[in-house]
Formats: sequence, structure tokens, C-alpha cells
Amino acid sequence: MTTFTTEDRENAKPYWEVGYDDWVKLLERANATMLLKDPKSVWDEAWRSATLIITNSLHDKQLAQQIERKMLR
Repeated sequence: MTTFTTEDRENAKPYWEVGYDDWVKLLERANATMLLKDPKSVWDEAWRSATLIITNSLHDKQLAQQIERKMLR
């Protein structure tokens, strides 16, 4: 288990904020700022992205298909 100190969290905060700011800029360029007002859409996009990452990272293609069917049902 990894234990983070207060200092670790303080040092990581700017990176999180930079990532968030970049994401907002991307949404603006993609004309998709409505995602900022719709947490369910954000969650759906994150879920689908995670599914793609998981299934494309697996060497067992049959297992990848089973996971994809389950997650994107």
C-alpha cells in the first residue's frame, strides 16, 4: 500500500489542476463544454475510455471481448 504525505498531496495538486485546465480547454475546442454541467456524461465518457484501455491492454482477446461486452452493455 502506498502512503501519501501531506507534502505529496500538496506537490501533486498543481499537476491535477493543470490536467483539469487542459481538459477544460479540450472541451472548449471540441465544443463539448456541456460535459462540465453533466457529471453523468463525464462518467460515461470515463467509463468507455477505461473500457477501451483495459480491453486493448489485454493479450487474451477472448477475455477482452467478455470484459467489453460486460462493461459496455
